[in-house]
Amino acid sequence: MMKFIAGISVLQDRYDAFITDIWGVLHNGSTAYDGVIDCLGKLRDSGKKVLLLSNSGRRAKMVSSDLCGFGVMPELYSHLITSGELTHHAFSGTRDSRLQNLGTCYYLFGSERYGLTRGLGITKTDELSAAEFILTIGVEGNPSTTGIYEDRLRYFAQNGLTMVCANPDVTVNRNGVLG
Repeated sequence: MMKFIAGISVLQDRYDAFITDIWGVLHNGSTAYDGVIDCLGKLRDSGKKVLLLSNSGRRAKMVSSDLCGFGVMPELYSHLITSGELTHHAFSGTRDSRLQNLGTCYYLFGSERYGLTRGLGITKTDELSAAEFILTIGVEGNPSTTGIYEDRLRYFAQNGLTMVCANPDVTVNRNGVLG
């Protein structure tokens, strides 16, 4: 049975480390939630390790920069792991043979600005017929407009292209607005 607690302070003395999500836990997309910075500071001051874990398709440095904008500075946490960072590592020094030599990349959602393929010799294309694999990095736009992607997805499926998904979000709540 789930037990509801008043806050992290109830658990602070029971654990040496804490793993927490970022979006929706530390911030709402535009500002840190009340008490987050104080809580992280108290955990740090009591010698606790704090791992921030995110399924963001962006690299850890980009997410860390956003967190700084919310007042969540790097000294308030021990480590930051994002699915985008793990995707970059998987492409760069992969132990997974399925991610080696994938060829030319088509970005279905997201863009090169996230840096997932930067410096890895992966060529990007905007032409469906030139794509050898698909990379999805995150949610873009209004969820009611996803139908515009159906033809592309059908083409990729019919041609057996590999799809790498760095962020499986269907929608994102940005300051109370779904998008």
